[in-house]
Amino acid sequence: MLIKEVCEKCKLTKKAIDYYESKNLIHPQILENGYREFSDADISALKEISVLRKCGISIADIAEILTSSNKPAALAKCKYITDLRM
Repeated sequence: MLIKEVCEKCKLTKKAIDYYESKNLIHPQILENGYREFSDADISALKEISVLRKCGISIADIAEILTSSNKPAALAKCKYITDLRM
């Protein structure tokens, strides 16, 4: 799936998607023509990132959550830390 379709499907701007890619949260395949091909896993990650950002979770914490083998525990840890900051 190319960037325009991804923007529509995830309801994100191209700038936001570029930013998440620059932070290594997603890893689209680069085609011969330089276009990026986004996988279903990238789409899923972008939707998850969008929800987590709306909840006020930082990019660093999102990176930890996305790479965690135990997502519920990682989410609980982030919630605990966020609650402490308030």
